[in-house]
Amino acid sequence: MIKTTRLVAMLAMLGTVAACSIRGSPPAPPAELLPPAAQAAIPATEAPAPPKVARAPIPTRPGGLRVHADCSARDESGYIESIKLAVDGGRVDLLEAKIDIPRRGTCQFHLADFRQTRAAPHVELHSISGSACTVQMWEQGDRFTVAFSDCQERCTRGAFDYVWPVELNSRLGTCL
Repeated sequence: MIKTTRLVAMLAMLGTVAACSIRGSPPAPPAELLPPAAQAAIPATEAPAPPKVARAPIPTRPGGLRVHADCSARDESGYIESIKLAVDGGRVDLLEAKIDIPRRGTCQFHLADFRQTRAAPHVELHSISGSACTVQMWEQGDRFTVAFSDCQERCTRGAFDYVWPVELNSRLGTCL
């Protein structure tokens, strides 16, 4: 994200330089590159606030999240994900997930290594080891997502950098 923001800023600066050189006037340096005294001399312009968009909360299914899956999927690069998952009313009863990343390693997640800290509107599991490893689950339409965050400890060295969320069809319990 930071690299993208920097790239966009650099492209904007290059566009300004190009526009100014066409017109013959030297470009002004960005305000953040000026010394503090020069920054104070620049008049503040207030940009209009962007319109606020009302966001609806994630709709919750009556009775909470529910999915039963026992599936595996392999993509063309050899990335393999397999999962056994049972969630009833937002309570996780079974989680066994294994992700094999070609030439990188393997990650494994077992319910016994986590405690559930949230059941609605999304499920959240935290590692009992005290690390920041978190598993989150949510549903959007017929798609049920199981995502992993800060779980390097559950993987062979360096593999976690290549882990994607597991996507399931919540009605059929199949991997997508």
